[in-house]
Amino acid sequence: KANSGTIYLFSSVLNINYTDLSLQGALFVPLLYKMALLSRPVAATYLIAGQNQSLTLPLTLSGDEVVQVAFDDNTFIPAMRKHAGGTDISLYPYAEEAGFYQLEVAGEEWVMAMNYDRRESDLGTYDENALQELYGGTATIVKSGQRAAGSIVSRIREGNPLWKFCIIFTLIFLAAEIALIRLLP
Repeated sequence: KANSGTIYLFSSVLNINYTDLSLQGALFVPLLYKMALLSRPVAATYLIAGQNQSLTLPLTLSGDEVVQVAFDDNTFIPAMRKHAGGTDISLYPYAEEAGFYQLEVAGEEWVMAMNYDRRESDLGTYDENALQELYGGTATIVKSGQRAAGSIVSRIREGNPLWKFCIIFTLIFLAAEIALIRLLP
């Protein structure tokens, strides 16, 4: 980088006596195209609410122009830093909630989205010891080395088959009641 420009250096010369890269349009043109794409500044694709990040707006503001940010019913003026490429705006610590923030700059309106931290979408798993620590005896941990998972899950869902014992005891007590009614006057 040199100031706001970008310099690319080749490790070989482009002279036709040494290389035919400049004659090969199928390679040379995409190479120049990729260089042009990479020379543009890379903007953040998303911002995370509650973190100290800045957003670069491609605007040069005069001394009396300010940026106002609105979210729901709240309005605030963020911290700004002006430089040659535009203006950096930091919404920290005001932007604590995820959502769409409306930026008003010199009569223009911009909309910016803030997301929650992506740690909530972490697909990592807990091992057996961590699950025991977290849930103790309130959760049933099914180990993969045991019987078929379908039979374990159906047994957990259906519970112990105590209904058979209830029916047997009910029949025994009914027989005892009938016997008591017939034998006792």
